[in-house]
Amino acid sequence: MPEIKFRAFNKRLNVRSDYVTAIQNGDTQGTPSSVNVIIQGKNETWNVKNDDVILEQYVGLKDVDSEKEIYVGDHVEFWCNVTPKLMEHKIGKIWSLPTCFMLDNLPLSEFGWYQFKIVD
Repeated sequence: MPEIKFRAFNKRLNVRSDYVTAIQNGDTQGTPSSVNVIIQGKNETWNVKNDDVILEQYVGLKDVDSEKEIYVGDHVEFWCNVTPKLMEHKIGKIWSLPTCFMLDNLPLSEFGWYQFKIVD
C-alpha cells in the first residue's frame, strides 16, 4: 500500500506545493480556508477559498529517471502492451476513483510493472 500523502495546487496563485501539512476549511460563506504547505523546503500558509485549492494524492509510483513522486493529476509517459508482440507508447493523466487510482480508464495495478515518466 502506498504511503498516504498529499500535495496541493493553488489555482489562484498557479503554484503547486511539495507537501501538505495541514488544512483548515473555511465556512460556506466564502471565508478563506487555510492550507499549510511546504514549497521548496519552506513552510507556507495559503489563505484561499476552498475552490482555489486542488488536493492531489500520491499514488505510490515514482518517475523512472528522476525518482519524483507521481500524484493524481500528473501526466505520465509510458509503454503498454497492445498485443503480446506490440508495445504502444502513450501519455496519460493519473486520476482517481474512491477505490483505486486510474490511468487511461484502467486501474494502475494493470500497469504495475511499467516504468512511468512525468511529462509537464
